[in-house]
Amino acid sequence: MKQIKNKKGFTLIELIVVMTIIGILVLLAVPKFRGYTQQAKLTGIKNNTKVLETASERYYIDNQDWPRVSNIAYTADQIGTFAQEITDKTGQVVILEATGSYYDVDYTKLQTYAKKQSDNIHYILQNPVGEVYYLKNLTKAGEDRLTTPKLVSGTYIPEQSKEISESRTSTSNNLLSNLPYSDADGYLGVLNGENVTTNTIQTGGTYTPADTKTMTGQTSTNYNIGGYVGTLSQYLLSGSYIGPDTKAATASSSTYLSSGSVPSTYGYTLGGYSGTLSGTGVLSTVTGGALLPTETQTVYYEYRPTYAEWNPYTNPKPPAYVYYNYNGFSGYVAYLSAYYPYAGYSGTVTKPGTDTRTYSYTQNYSGSVTKPAVDTRIYAYSGTVIKSEVDTRTYKTDYTQIYSGTVIKPAIDTRVWE
Repeated sequence: MKQIKNKKGFTLIELIVVMTIIGILVLLAVPKFRGYTQQAKLTGIKNNTKVLETASERYYIDNQDWPRVSNIAYTADQIGTFAQEITDKTGQVVILEATGSYYDVDYTKLQTYAKKQSDNIHYILQNPVGEVYYLKNLTKAGEDRLTTPKLVSGTYIPEQSKEISESRTSTSNNLLSNLPYSDADGYLGVLNGENVTTNTIQTGGTYTPADTKTMTGQTSTNYNIGGYVGTLSQYLLSGSYIGPDTKAATASSSTYLSSGSVPSTYGYTLGGYSGTLSGTGVLSTVTGGALLPTETQTVYYEYRPTYAEWNPYTNPKPPAYVYYNYNGFSGYVAYLSAYYPYAGYSGTVTKPGTDTRTYSYTQNYSGSVTKPAVDTRIYAYSGTVIKSEVDTRTYKTDYTQIYSGTVIKPAIDTRVWE
């Protein structure tokens, strides 16, 4: 069996509440509606005032006078009374300026300039300004034509204004150029922004300024120690410099026993000078012995040939020449005569000369030698070095804009009329 769901409607209590609310709204709306009707009538009077004011100006241009009923002006007290009565009966504040005098408007004079008949509303003209004001309910006819509502309850607080100046701060530069304003007192408006000001605040870090100092006695031109850096200049710390020198020099070699052993050059080193000297020629000196000359003499040499050299049976003559060598003399001698077994020879023989001399050999040398430069200088480096600034600071920038302007508290009208 299917269960039928209960579809709920409005309860009786809900209907009563709704009807009550509607009734209250109607009660509130009726006085307002009456007020709107009255306001429409007042608007018509205002429009008529403008028509009369324009027509009065045209009248003055043509006639050089204002369209007034008589030349008798209202007194200042009368004008004040008129304005106060308007305020008392309508709630509207009317300010009648003290400049000039006030007269009743003459409708007859304005018929040519405006299709406007008297509507039993009292209009007055300010002379010489030319502005027209209406004074309601000052006559019985006016009261009959325009019924003034009676204030039942409530009050009327006119519109109020005041000058406001406020500031807004943000960490980014995105502030509004205009700032909507409202407060608990009911003032509303838009404030205009002025120039944005900035305020920078340090939030952390430190700042160490740059520093300089003078360094001396350094061993390098590039300085980079302890954060200080710089290029230093060289200066003489100690020592001196003696430049190179060249001069002519001579020398003699040692004594040698053979000429071939004498060097052709000589390495010179003396007094700091050095160089290679060239030989001028080998010199020899006799150190001992003697030189004996060659000797010759004519000799008769009796020689006994060998059997092979001289066989009387086969060879009737001895050799034609034989070699003589005796006592240092030598040479070939020729056959002269013979008596067997001897043969006589004669001739010139030679005793060679002998040289038993001993020598020593030397050589002289000459040339240019050079003494190199002597540099005992010791250099150091000096100059100004710089330690750069160290800035680890962090900042926060606040942007502040001043807003100012006039704000308005709307009129509050809680009056109930009947």
